[in-house]
Parts: sequence; C-alpha cells; structure tokens
Amino acid sequence: MSREIFVGGKEKGLLALEQLIALDANVVHAYILKEDDHEPDKFSPQIMALSEKHKIPFTLTKSIKNEFETINALKPDLIVVYQWRSLIPNSILNVPKFGCICVHEALLPKYRGFAPVNWVVINGEPTTGVTLFYLNEGIDSGDIIAQRKIKIGKDETAYEVYQKAVDISISLLKEYHDDILQGKAPRVKQHETRATYGCPRTPEDGKVNWGSGNVSIHNLVRGLSYPYPGAFCYYKGEKIIIQKSSILAQKKWVGNVPGRIMGRFPNGSVEVLCGAGSIHISEIEVGGERLQPVDLWKSIKEKLE
Repeated sequence: MSREIFVGGKEKGLLALEQLIALDANVVHAYILKEDDHEPDKFSPQIMALSEKHKIPFTLTKSIKNEFETINALKPDLIVVYQWRSLIPNSILNVPKFGCICVHEALLPKYRGFAPVNWVVINGEPTTGVTLFYLNEGIDSGDIIAQRKIKIGKDETAYEVYQKAVDISISLLKEYHDDILQGKAPRVKQHETRATYGCPRTPEDGKVNWGSGNVSIHNLVRGLSYPYPGAFCYYKGEKIIIQKSSILAQKKWVGNVPGRIMGRFPNGSVEVLCGAGSIHISEIEVGGERLQPVDLWKSIKEKLE
C-alpha cells in the first residue's frame, strides 16, 4: 500500500486531510501548520484532533526544512502539501517516488508566490483559478497536473474567491490522487516567460491612499476584508478598518479633496471622495467593533487620512 505524508494547515489543509482519509490513503505522518498569533481563525487544533482520531502521527510546526531524516525514514511514495508557507528543501522533494504535489490559488505561472487570492482581487483581475502541480526547488514553478478557472465578480471579496478556490482544490485532489500514485497524471511544463509574482503582505500594507482612484480603493477593500487584516485609514488619529465598500452612480467632482466625506445615507453608508470618483463605505470596524459609518461620521465636513 502506498505511503503518504501530509503537509498543510488552515481550512484547506483540514479539508485535504479529510479527503485523503476518505480516499483510504495511507497517511503515515502529518506535518501541521502552526498559525501566527495574530490570525483570528486557527485550524491546527482541528487538524491535530483529526490526526489523533485516525491514529496519524503528527508534528505541529512552521517549517519542515530540518525534517529530512525523519521523512526519508518514513519512505513516502507521495507528499501532499496543502496550505504551507515555507519552501520545502530539494532534499525532501526528492524523497517520494511520485513527488510532492501542491495547489496554488492562481493560474500558474501567473501570481506565483504569496497571497495570490488577495493580489488578484486588489489588482482587479476578472478571473483567476487553481493549479494542482508538482513542487520543485523553485517558487510555484513545478510541472502542472491540472487547472480550473474561477470568475471574479466586481464586488466579490478575496475570501469569497478563496472559498471557491478551496472547493476546487479539494475536488482536484480527489480527481487526480489515484492517477498520481499510478504515475499516470499529466506533467505540463510552465512557461517561464509568462510568470508573474506576488510579494508577502503585512497588515500595514492595507493603508488606503485616498488620492488613488475609486476602483483601486474598492479593490483594496474587497481584497483585504475579513478575515484578512483589512484596508484601513485614520480619523482623528484613530485607525478605521473598512470592511465593505461599493461604487455607485457617480457625480462628476471638479472640486475634489480626496478623503472628504460628501454624503451620509439612510442605509448607514457614507460617500468618500477619491483621487478619481468616490466610494461608498457601508461597514467599518473601530477598536474591534463593527459600526455603520454614519454612527461615527456625523458631518460631510469630516476628512479621512
């Protein structure tokens, strides 16, 4: 019977391990991602409980770069990597007979690297997708097994796109798992000349520049809304996280101060001027509390920084 090692975490990792168990995969060890302290949703306890229930030995960690001897001794035929944040050394990639497989929430070779779902929404892409591929020593540059496309609505958030990507990721694992273990899965080389990359993001990167156009700001908001750290601005020195925005029918502003509030509406939203056009903000967060914008901003003379 084939021997497999699971490496992963978060929601996608939990679902992937559940899928491997449903496929009667012989998982001989699980390396479970240890989340950062600031992350609101932690899935490692659920993955550890699932491993214990099915008598799968596990290690809670952020990296497996020093695990070569342990992994080599386990003699895996396949390593399944779902939601991992650090590069896996080439020495480990070469251990399993059928390699290491992974999914990436983008249509590789586009958006290799970090935070692909956030970046595609922030950049206003109309489509993205999911790629199942073999890991190599590069950054998301291994041979492609399969891809599926995802359409992105103009008001969809990164988390909504991510949920679609998770569902597809699990269906791809189910569809191609047996072919991979039989050496029958496709291997399509990536076109290096078409490769693009996304850098890591930190919470501080979500600061709104009101001098930008309204579409760019709206994309930033929907690309970073909960459960991500959020697009934010300041009002009288206090940090305001913008959780929901929209672009409605536009007036033509020829006298324009970016960041100025120019409308308060019965639905609780406010209109804020941008470098080009304006944006409607309908939900904010202040000090961990969700508010309607009109509850904080009482006048159209207010200005956001």
